[in-house]
Amino acid sequence: MNQEVTDFIEAVKEPWQGQLCASLREVVHGAIPDVHERIQYKKPHFLKNGKYAAVISTSKDAV
Repeated sequence: MNQEVTDFIEAVKEPWQGQLCASLREVVHGAIPDVHERIQYKKPHFLKNGKYAAVISTSKDAV
């Protein structure tokens, strides 16, 4: 797992959003074998074979 993604999740202001982001990250890693994660456009992106598989994005009251 990428430390930048961990830092992003830990920096999310609302505790419930951070918990949900962490849970979604686990789901993505469980559902997509060998997925790679990175920060791109200031958000966690998950890629498989160079193609986007998922993105985690937060807003004022949503994830």
